[in-house]
Amino acid sequence: MKRNLPILLVALMMAALGVAQNIDSLYNVYDQASRRDKVSAAEPLLRALIEEGVAGDDDTLALQGDANTLAIAIYKGMSLHGNAMGDYEAGLRYAEMGLPLVPDDSLVMRDEFLSYVSVFAFYLTDYDKALNASQQRLAITDPDDAVARASVCNTLASIYKELARKDDGGNLDTIEKYYFDQALRFSEEAVALRREMGNDPRGLLAAFLGKQSEILSNMGRTQRALEVLDEAIALDLEAGRMDRYYARLAQKGHALFNKKDFDGAREVYRESLEHTDKEQHLYTYQTLIFQLGTVECADQRYADAIPYLEEYVGMNPEGGLAKLSTAYKDLAQCYRNIDPKKALEYYEKYTQVADSVRNQELLGQLSDFQVKYETAEKERQIVEQQSVIERRGILMRMWAIIAIVMVVALAVITYFAIRDRKQKKELQRLNETRSRLFSIITHDLKSPVAAQNQVLKTMCKNYDKLPPEVVKEQCFMLCDSSDALNEQILNLVQWARTETGRMSIEPAFFRLADEVNDSLRQLKDIVVAKRIVVDNQVPADLIVHADRNVVGVVLRNLVSNAVKFSYEGGTVAITVSDEGARCRLAVTDHGTGISPAKMQQLFNVTVRSAKGTAGELGTGLGLYVSKLMMDKAGSDIKVESTEGQGSTFSFSLEKQ
Repeated sequence: MKRNLPILLVALMMAALGVAQNIDSLYNVYDQASRRDKVSAAEPLLRALIEEGVAGDDDTLALQGDANTLAIAIYKGMSLHGNAMGDYEAGLRYAEMGLPLVPDDSLVMRDEFLSYVSVFAFYLTDYDKALNASQQRLAITDPDDAVARASVCNTLASIYKELARKDDGGNLDTIEKYYFDQALRFSEEAVALRREMGNDPRGLLAAFLGKQSEILSNMGRTQRALEVLDEAIALDLEAGRMDRYYARLAQKGHALFNKKDFDGAREVYRESLEHTDKEQHLYTYQTLIFQLGTVECADQRYADAIPYLEEYVGMNPEGGLAKLSTAYKDLAQCYRNIDPKKALEYYEKYTQVADSVRNQELLGQLSDFQVKYETAEKERQIVEQQSVIERRGILMRMWAIIAIVMVVALAVITYFAIRDRKQKKELQRLNETRSRLFSIITHDLKSPVAAQNQVLKTMCKNYDKLPPEVVKEQCFMLCDSSDALNEQILNLVQWARTETGRMSIEPAFFRLADEVNDSLRQLKDIVVAKRIVVDNQVPADLIVHADRNVVGVVLRNLVSNAVKFSYEGGTVAITVSDEGARCRLAVTDHGTGISPAKMQQLFNVTVRSAKGTAGELGTGLGLYVSKLMMDKAGSDIKVESTEGQGSTFSFSLEKQ
């Protein structure tokens, strides 16, 4: 009591004097107070929450209750405070702290906390957590309470729709279809319940119909999506909700665009744009000019598309990198026959914002201006052969990408060689790099592609004679080989971008655990194939400040190496250690380890990778590229290894 008394007296005096309180500071006082001082510490905190409008006068009654009731009121208010501040992580954290304290028979309060968890998790794109909370809400919702059940069903529809769009593992077609079917089922129930309720002053039926239209459109049921959307538009127009009416017109334009009804899409987009105040609704305005630009480009009306798209990219738009990437790509297409130089400039901007997994498509488009007729011919061949066999089409695209990588890499090396002719040391490094590149392209890339070509030719010639199980086995082998080849090409692309200075570091705050989980999902196949157990010890709440793409590429290379040199059934650990303002992410295996002699040349581009414990081959390029990227990002890669016992690779990151 004596230890906490000065803190409590200061808080109470400030409240009495009417000084504006910092709610987070008051919460810290409450959190650190002993059990006997909790009530005294809670009173100024509750008053501050009431003053902010996130708690009611009734919440002060909790001061007369037990410690559990008081804690529930505090966590509820702090969760809503987090929402008011736009800090959804804090809102989610406090909601999850309060939920276990709610008695099982307090269904209204439990539903309230579950709704907080669902909403905040949804905002933070943690859709699995949002889904779990909403399913619990549905289980405790009174079946006769149509209002509550309709709301929960509509929330579940939104969550399932996002899960379908996010999922990138397993059988995509099957998983996406399941999620979309669930989204449509809950949407239809929400709409049916809303219809039965009759009076709808808030326009919820129109909103539910709009959500249903989005789901149908994503499922490819465009005509049905338009019918549902027309009903929502009519309801908004009848009720005079003009802001919503024009927003839904834009949504209808998207559906018409998917249907390739460019005239219809153009008409509704323009009507919506005419009634959108640029100053008050900047995001909506940006979205509309982006959509108009994409419609005109798709309709090959390039001169009409250019003003919309150039206005969009010049506004520092809020639509995210995906839209910006598409806008740059469409502008390059518009200028393709008008001004090839400007088209190339826009493609270079496109490369700076495109996600690394799209590098194959990026290089294919960029080469359209560097080796025009070669790429055009290969694209024509790919289109023709896709009608014969999809696998053969994939193979031809691989050849095109390899040819592009060769041209780009040789151009980069030649450029550096000419510029630095007088610097002998630099020239020697470039010669070694070029030799290594030729070795990788002519052996490590050409050989597996040639093998794939031979397998495909054999399958095509004997397709009717081969047993289904043989065809299936060959297809799986081709997929595995294609994945490995794709990883090598991506490393080559990262290498080329780093060498040419086109790699830009764009640090941002993000949860490290999210990137680790994403990387492990991409490496799932090689981990499962060797029955490796990955012990992921990265804290869920650790926020780092770094370039997320760089962290992902380096982490995947380190984990791939760890799996490669681990024995079947072994363990790979991913850990984080604190270094003050920074932290160190480490990948540890218990495999073959590295000899002292090899340690000296570990990050040398001229050294080939050793075979893995299962005979896996590699170019040795992954560690070299990882070191280049870490150097560019201002970090480092450390390695500790004992031959025969395993290795630990680590790199440091700035913490929040």
